[in-house]
Amino acid sequence: AEAFLRPLWGLAPFWAGGGSWPVMEEIYRKGLASGTDPMGEEYWGGSSDGDQRFVEMAALAWALVTARDVLWEPLGEEEKNAVCAWLDGINHYSCPPCNWMFFVILVNAALKKLGRPWNREKTAESLDYIESCYERDGWYVDGQNGERDYYVSFAFHYYGLIYASWMGEEDPARRDCFLERAAV
Repeated sequence: AEAFLRPLWGLAPFWAGGGSWPVMEEIYRKGLASGTDPMGEEYWGGSSDGDQRFVEMAALAWALVTARDVLWEPLGEEEKNAVCAWLDGINHYSCPPCNWMFFVILVNAALKKLGRPWNREKTAESLDYIESCYERDGWYVDGQNGERDYYVSFAFHYYGLIYASWMGEEDPARRDCFLERAAV
């Protein structure tokens, strides 16, 4: 799943911005259908605690909302259900207590944006955890290990801005916090 889904961080904005790559678009639609089909030979597998697939779920969630017309809308209802069921796996297992909590947030926000069932409680718990990582002046600490490195600024600020743009109307207080902290 990693090699297939990680490129979506770049492909989704390309498609959303009007780019066209029909061959790759078809590859991704077929790949989403086969990778999330538990009966298929190319199934990416189910989830478990601390699963690496949670990282890829965030990229897929981002892409489904960002390039909805290319990746989501062309899928059939069974395929959409399988994609959502695969993504929902993140709600049934634990994430490491660090920036990975944003993966839960992004997956659930995407499910909501796509009009699918999402886990409000798990999202709120994850947002509360992210809030507990905030220190001051735009700085977060990445979990209990106290890491403060280049990835902290990418993960916390970038993912926070995605949440703010997707869920800002529903959660204006957190939207404003994420926007303010990213601007420091």
